[in-house]
Amino acid sequence: MAEKTFATMHQTLRDLQSATEGMSGYSPKQTGIAKDGLSAKVTTLGQLDGEITDKQTSLKQKQDRRVIVVNGKLETNSEDGLVRLSRQVATYVDGLGDEYESQLTVLRRLINRMAPSTTRRKPKDEKDKTRSTSEQSYASIAKCGEEFYSVIEDIADYSPADPKITLAGYLACVTELKTLNADIADLNNKQLKPLIKKRQTEYHSKTNGVARILSETKKYVSGNYGKNSDEYNKIKHLKV
Repeated sequence: MAEKTFATMHQTLRDLQSATEGMSGYSPKQTGIAKDGLSAKVTTLGQLDGEITDKQTSLKQKQDRRVIVVNGKLETNSEDGLVRLSRQVATYVDGLGDEYESQLTVLRRLINRMAPSTTRRKPKDEKDKTRSTSEQSYASIAKCGEEFYSVIEDIADYSPADPKITLAGYLACVTELKTLNADIADLNNKQLKPLIKKRQTEYHSKTNGVARILSETKKYVSGNYGKNSDEYNKIKHLKV
């Protein structure tokens, strides 16, 4: 469900709460539509919405950073990514002579595998290894980076002047990508998805969701004050 829809429903509940606060004699037996119950529900939904927004912002920031770690800042050329660093390493190894031709062949093969792929079809199931999703691509890129590092680590004459492609410099880039992959997976699967599921339940519960609360409140106000009353007229237009 779109964020706008949740925001609209939350606003409707706040409007309902505001209207009932000003009703003299409003004292329903149902705890979910009582003043304290409405207040608690509004607070719970607001907290959930806020937590989800924070997690989504953090997730987007990490995803954006990961793109840079892999591809670099191409528009400003201010930061090299793993792919460009790998190409520079391959050029350096090529300059070491024919002695490392076999290693160079492996490095070039790994570079070709590092370009992120795009989704061509939906996976059949979680075990479908032929799917090509972005998350699989980034995990694959990190693995290629590790294999790439293991190759240059065994090159005895490997000693470039550029600190970005030294063993330590290259490994730092691979490590950051692996950390981002893990953080993104944790944020998405262990933190964000449970919150979204919880919010879905809070908004749409058949016993205490927004639609149920609104319906039960209208019944109570209509019965307690009458359908032609000012109290009922304040809330009869509310809907979700």
